[in-house]
Amino acid sequence: MRYACQICGANVDESSDLTFTAPIGGRTLVIVNLSGEICPKCGEIYFDPESDENIDEIWQKFKQPSIVFERKLTQSGGRRVVGIPIEIENAILKGKNNVKVWLEGENIIVRPV
Repeated sequence: MRYACQICGANVDESSDLTFTAPIGGRTLVIVNLSGEICPKCGEIYFDPESDENIDEIWQKFKQPSIVFERKLTQSGGRRVVGIPIEIENAILKGKNNVKVWLEGENIIVRPV
């Protein structure tokens, strides 16, 4: 059964290759290969119930940090220092020795180089 788009009224088409994209806290969540309907005229997407559940489950996991820690700032050689747990070091460095560090709003971003 074909449904009319709620935005423009065109008939929507079934699809099993839909993509959900949403910004979350400075990152972008992208989920591919979802199913539902898409409007060929305006592009509005209607996910089916299974895809909605999949999106919600991944969204909840994505918005929660996988590793959280609290550390006291210490001083070394006139500079402030934060000790980083080995799990985070391994996840960030991935065998590399150098990182770039910058601020995005109130977030500190660390990337290996």
